[in-house]
Amino acid sequence: MTAAFVERQSVLVADDEEDVRFLLSRLLGDVGYEVHLAQDGLEALERIDATKPDLMILDLMMPGLDGWGVLKRLETHPSPPIVVLLTARGDPESFARGIRAGAAAYVTKPFRFHELIATVQGLLASDGKARAMHGERRREPRRP
Repeated sequence: MTAAFVERQSVLVADDEEDVRFLLSRLLGDVGYEVHLAQDGLEALERIDATKPDLMILDLMMPGLDGWGVLKRLETHPSPPIVVLLTARGDPESFARGIRAGAAAYVTKPFRFHELIATVQGLLASDGKARAMHGERRREPRRP
């Protein structure tokens, strides 16, 4: 009896703080995700093209290309990942701007581990269901 190969979902963590990258790598890896890391916005964009992550946890305040710049570039990306903003900026203006820019969720630092994991799991589960429903609809004949 052979086991079917199941591809693990992947998450890209883009944050300039090494401790945050390490912590999230361990947390996400422990619950079964393949984790990729980037220390700034440019590296994040390179990793998106190279690894095609299902979801990205993105810090807004990074040197060089910041999170806002990454979100702007993802507008024209052919297959952008789901984006969860993880930032110390908890003001309503940043939240609204992030959601308008395409982020699916907004988590403020300091964050609770279980809440971040639940957010990631919920978004990836709902995205998979949406893709499956989209595929099923396309197989059905069009109504006259």
